[in-house]
Amino acid sequence: MVMKADFRPVRLHLRRAHGFLGRLIGLLRRRRMGHDEAFLIDRCTAIHTIGMRMSIDVVFLSARGVVTDVHCCVRPGRILCCPDAAQVLELAEGVAIQLQLRPGATVTSSPETLYIAFTEREISS
Repeated sequence: MVMKADFRPVRLHLRRAHGFLGRLIGLLRRRRMGHDEAFLIDRCTAIHTIGMRMSIDVVFLSARGVVTDVHCCVRPGRILCCPDAAQVLELAEGVAIQLQLRPGATVTSSPETLYIAFTEREISS
């Protein structure tokens, strides 16, 4: 059996959380998030939307960028935790579904591009 990965580049304006305040404040000051934006938090297993003014999609990633959990349309005032995660990707509401993000997909990034890989199983002859 051969594993084949299908990479799809997705152009998003990718912001990263820097330092304690960047991680704590995150998207709190934002009224909306564009469908072409993403916010990545490293070394993170839990997030909150307390005080936020918008719903977001939350994607938990392993240290290798493998999607471990996806929460769509997370409303303000929520707390989410995923002990297996190492990073969290926050997206505008509905973007995770649009990008077909699901557990097992792999997400990697360069400064402004998000790459998503879906693994397909193929039977070798």
